[in-house]
Order: sequence, then structure tokens, then C-alpha cells
Amino acid sequence: TGVFIFWPGEKRGLKGFLVPRSGHGKRLFFRDVHAIIGFWISGLLLMVLAGAFPWTDIVGDNFKWVQQVPHTGYPKTWFGIGIESKPSNTMISLDEIVEKTKKLELPGEISISFPKGKNGVFSVGNTYHPDLSEQRKYHFDRFTGELLLQQNWSDVGVLMRGRMWVMAFHQGQFGPWNWYLMLFIAVLLTLVSISAICSYLLRKKKEGWGVPKTPKKFKVDNTVISILVVLGVLLPLFGLSLLLITAGTLIVDKRKSTLKPHIKGN
Repeated sequence: TGVFIFWPGEKRGLKGFLVPRSGHGKRLFFRDVHAIIGFWISGLLLMVLAGAFPWTDIVGDNFKWVQQVPHTGYPKTWFGIGIESKPSNTMISLDEIVEKTKKLELPGEISISFPKGKNGVFSVGNTYHPDLSEQRKYHFDRFTGELLLQQNWSDVGVLMRGRMWVMAFHQGQFGPWNWYLMLFIAVLLTLVSISAICSYLLRKKKEGWGVPKTPKKFKVDNTVISILVVLGVLLPLFGLSLLLITAGTLIVDKRKSTLKPHIKGN
């Protein structure tokens, strides 16, 4: 919505995207700082937010459901489901599985999952954030130690791969560049917030809320409204805030209309 409102007109051209106006008062200067920085970090900020959504109750749970319907999450076999060991009188030890795991030379953090049930399997996998495509999964027979199935990152559904990428990006786990980029975004977002508060305080009058008037030329098309409705459903608290703002606006407008003095003609 900020990008939609800010988009500079033809008068300022490219300069409107880059340089805040400094000769028109402090309020306009802080307003431009807020808008210009916000415009340039908006794409990165959306990626940061997308990386946080999987942890939320509603969006996260709904996304998991979406993954399950077209089977674009982890395959069941990734967790050893549906893979069985061949029954035998002997069983390999955990030390033997550890030795097999070392020979795989997997990068990152290594995990070993124990067999589930009588004929379950040992599952060995790695988590490697710098390059997610290097992640593997190996399933070994619990009795003989035979490799029953090897799975690569390409075997994981596209939605899960995308989800894991944005979550790792959100946490700065791709290496130093990712960490410094997240710090850079945080600093700029702080400047966006501070400049917005400064602009508001400079505009606000003592006896009022300081809400800016909407220009007559400003129009919101149905596409933007549709996006807001979808986001309001996906993000319930955001949707609730939209409903409260709409209700408040309608009440204020109705009150203003009833308080207007009736001018009687002669």
C-alpha cells in the first residue's frame, strides 16, 4: 500500500525515487525519506515477512495444508514412512550407523533418526543452510545396514523448498552476506519508522489526529481492494484492523453528516 500511494508522478520523474525534497520544509523532507527508503526495501521486506509466516499458527498451518494437497512438501519416505527393514535375528549397532554416516561426508549438521516400529529404518540426514541443494537423506536397514533409499533435495516438493529458503533467509543462515543484509534491512526499517513519526508530529495540530486529507485525484482500483481482502483473510489481525478502520471511518462520516447545519432558504 505504501508503494501504491508513493509512486511519484511524472513531474519529479526518476529523481522522485532517489532524492528527498529538502527545500520545502521538514515535514515534506521526512515524508520523502520515509517513502523513498520504504520503496527500495519493500521487496526485501516482503521476503523477510514471508520467512516469518511459516511459524505463525494460521498462515503456517494453512500453508502446510496447501503443501499436502498437491504433494509439494516433504515426501513421506523422507521421514522413513513406508520404508521397512527385512526382519533378521541380528541388528546393527548405532556405532556402525555412525561410521556409515561419516563415510557419506555430508556438509552441515548431521542427524540420525532411530527406527520406528519392529521393521523401521535408521535415517541419516543433514541440514546445510549455505546451500540447501546439498541436503540428503539416507535410509538404512536396521538389521543388515543395507542402504535402502537415498533421497536428494530435488525429491522435496517445490513449496517446501521455497518455504525452507525464505525461512533460512529470514534467519540470516546463508552466511555473512545474509546476516549483514538482514542487519541492513533492520537499520533502514528503523529509519523508515522514525521518519514517519517525525513527519506525523510535524503535520499534527494540537487539537486533532493529524490524519492527512485524501487528494481528489487519488483512486483505489478493485485490484488493490481484492489484494487487501485476501491479505485480510490470510492475516486475521490485519483483517480485523481493516474492519475497525472501515467501521470507524463510516461512523465519523455519518456523525459529520448529521452535525452539518441545515441552511434554510428564504
